[in-house]
Amino acid sequence: MGIIDAQPHRFRARPEAPAGVSVGHEKVTAGTIGAIVTGRSAPRDKRMLMLSNNHVLANVNDAAYGDAILQPGPMDGGVNPADQVGVLDRFVTLNFDGTNYVDCATAWCWPDRVRPEQVYLSGGNPQYFLMGSEPILPTVNMAVTKSGRTTQVTTGRITGVSGPTNVRYANGRTAHFEEVISITGFTGAFSAGGDSGSCIVTHDTAHRPVGLLFAGGFGVTFAIRIDRVLDALDIRFL
Repeated sequence: MGIIDAQPHRFRARPEAPAGVSVGHEKVTAGTIGAIVTGRSAPRDKRMLMLSNNHVLANVNDAAYGDAILQPGPMDGGVNPADQVGVLDRFVTLNFDGTNYVDCATAWCWPDRVRPEQVYLSGGNPQYFLMGSEPILPTVNMAVTKSGRTTQVTTGRITGVSGPTNVRYANGRTAHFEEVISITGFTGAFSAGGDSGSCIVTHDTAHRPVGLLFAGGFGVTFAIRIDRVLDALDIRFL
């Protein structure tokens, strides 16, 4: 029968895909839609953009602008062109010979194929909540939450805000990162493979964006400061 999942966020979301569900470049496996954003300057300030990781939307640098972005990701059954929701718009190149601060990318989406809310499942049915538009700097012990493709909605606390981390990518190369946020779950794992790209927000009614999930291991989730992501991609939250 293969892998059996308990109501995962791997479904084909139609007519509009929310943040928190499976997505991916046409040549990768699958990650998560982190948020729907827009550009800070013309002409991207008139576009609806999807935020996720480089390794989710840009295939670890091995992609071209305009490549198809699928929802769900190919690993979850997404096929091109039937499941295309956007095209690769912009990414920050990962540097395997120096220091990195972000792993991020955007896709230019058809407005009628995505929606800005984050998703969660209640009784097997999709429900939605909006995240805030004003980012906040991470602090130790801050309670946070995320909606992701694999582990769905989880909560945890920030245990570090500026650590160095080495991340091994699928191509066998390792990238060094600085100013990495570390998070542990309150009950069980905060994330798992496939949650990459999830937007991490404060665990309160404001849901202010804190970081962008990009890696994990040994029970710890790693995220990038969201202010660095916004500046690197020249974007803002809706």
